[in-house]
Amino acid sequence: MNTTLQLTLDESNVLESVYGRQIDGLSGYNPRKLEAIEDLTAQEKKFFTDKNFVSPYFFVQTLYKVRGSVSPIKFTLAVNQMLRENESLRANFCNLGTRTVKVIRPAPLVKPEIIFRNLTQKNKEELDADFMKIFEADMRREVDLRHDPLIRFAVYRTSSEDFAVLVTMAQLISGNFEAEKFFCSVLDIPYESKPKQSTEELPPKNQEAIIDYWTKILDKAPPTAVLPYEKKGEGAYRQRVFVTRIHADFLSDLRELAQSNRLMLTAILQSAWGFMLQLVNKRRDC
Repeated sequence: MNTTLQLTLDESNVLESVYGRQIDGLSGYNPRKLEAIEDLTAQEKKFFTDKNFVSPYFFVQTLYKVRGSVSPIKFTLAVNQMLRENESLRANFCNLGTRTVKVIRPAPLVKPEIIFRNLTQKNKEELDADFMKIFEADMRREVDLRHDPLIRFAVYRTSSEDFAVLVTMAQLISGNFEAEKFFCSVLDIPYESKPKQSTEELPPKNQEAIIDYWTKILDKAPPTAVLPYEKKGEGAYRQRVFVTRIHADFLSDLRELAQSNRLMLTAILQSAWGFMLQLVNKRRDC
């Protein structure tokens, strides 16, 4: 296992409790073997600060329309090749109590979900409705940043020559996914590498001034809301009952609004969660 980080005894113990004792191949087998432990990049650290405006649990969905033949075997091989070449796409993140580190899993041990489904029997209206349901269900899925692959795929055949490929990945690693290169590999199309532009080369030219402006504005923002009964540094929460009272007039208005949108239970739960965060954090807005 490669690491340039200096880990304290407590941090090493946390890592061992999460990933097991790291042993070489001759001494035994560990399904949670780590290839490397790395410090977070400047971009990754933004997701784990007290003022993280984008949660590390935020996932993005992109639906690609592909014309041609998408073979399940070739698609799986392309995914495996991409993971071998890009270690950031097989990264996980572990809270050691005082900081979060990035751990890299060996490519053969990372098995992102790949679903293949035939939708050729659906018409356009049915496809649109099905995809909306698929997107919503996909985004409701839970993920463990310490263990689960942070990218997954779903391939839908929509006609004899058309495919839709849904790529869902954590915003945390999305900058490392090269869609053009990946689909060239899937379709056996030659790929020409293009140099990446730095932020200074992108319009507008006053990038530095813009970044400086927003840094000053966001620096005054309040810290992330504290969760009830959160134990700082351990990343675990205890389940308890939180009792509060909602004024009858407000509850009546809430019921009327919820019923008109057929979202009564959801609206009440979301409002209760908001009230709880306001009271715990002693703030008007959370």
